[in-house]
Amino acid sequence: MGAATPRLIIFYVIISINIMLEDLARLGKDFKWEKPSICPCCENSKLWGHGFVKCYFNGFSHSLWLKRYRCPSCNSVITVKPSGYWSRFKSSVQTIYNTLSYRFLNKKWPLSISRQRAGNWMRAFIKNIKMLIYDRFGSEPFKILQICFEKNINFLSSK
Repeated sequence: MGAATPRLIIFYVIISINIMLEDLARLGKDFKWEKPSICPCCENSKLWGHGFVKCYFNGFSHSLWLKRYRCPSCNSVITVKPSGYWSRFKSSVQTIYNTLSYRFLNKKWPLSISRQRAGNWMRAFIKNIKMLIYDRFGSEPFKILQICFEKNINFLSSK
């Protein structure tokens, strides 16, 4: 038996930038991505292109290509995505906020989004405010939703 090979640790990082999804959908892989100036993990200034990854967004019937980079210093993989979207969510933060706000204010779901999807957001929101910030901001869910949105806190994910 030989010596065990040390495992390579890879960090996956997402960077948000301001882009128009319509431009990304139209241009696909030809979209001109702005390369991050440094690695967010180790601050190395050299990043290599690392291909593309497919991602789905509401309003588009097909996946869109997001650019990835690799840091040769710390081996991190950096994915560049449109701002206004949380990791693993197809809907924008604004859509999620508007839907939950509508529910709190009107006691019913808006017709523009599926009840099941909106219900998943609400359950995740309630679960995470209890776990993360319930004691800090009080017990009024709509007030907590507003604070989370204003401070750009991802209230649907406990990560």
